[in-house]
Amino acid sequence: MEIRPTKKGYRPAELRTAFFDSRFGNTLIAVDPETKRIVWLSLVLDKSAKAKKDNLEELEIHWQPETLNENGVDEFFDKPPGNWIFEDGCTGLKLFMKGTEFQHEVWNALREIPKGETRSYSEVAEQLNRPKNHARAVASAVASNTIAVLVPCHRVIQSSGKISGFRWGPARKRMLLDWEAAATQNAV
Repeated sequence: MEIRPTKKGYRPAELRTAFFDSRFGNTLIAVDPETKRIVWLSLVLDKSAKAKKDNLEELEIHWQPETLNENGVDEFFDKPPGNWIFEDGCTGLKLFMKGTEFQHEVWNALREIPKGETRSYSEVAEQLNRPKNHARAVASAVASNTIAVLVPCHRVIQSSGKISGFRWGPARKRMLLDWEAAATQNAV
């Protein structure tokens, strides 16, 4: 899976979106048709019209596309979005993320954390050859992740082992970690 950073000031002409059911609940995906890359994957809190509207608004604020089209993502995948997106064998997905150079360093470091394992924010800072006191900056970059699960921000926890600070809620974070732990145990 490859993350490509945006060029400074990039604003897509169009983003295509779709909501789909996944093992983690309702999920919103957005694709930039120009780059043919996933730019957004969020875990929607529920299936209510308000929750969907809130996710679409957050997407629009972040990317500021000229047009937001709620159809047409299927043409970018071999099959409609679903649980297959989260599977290990799904390596051909391409991501396009908007952020600073430091955020991209952090997001790529997250992808190096093995499935079924966790790291603290200070451990991620050390992985990036930054002092432990950069943990807060790492936490900020982790919180800015807009591509859930594929950029596994859920694998970062507090040094105490406490699960918190997940934009889609601590219960979802626990669900993701338990799912990965079970998948790892079953693979052995």
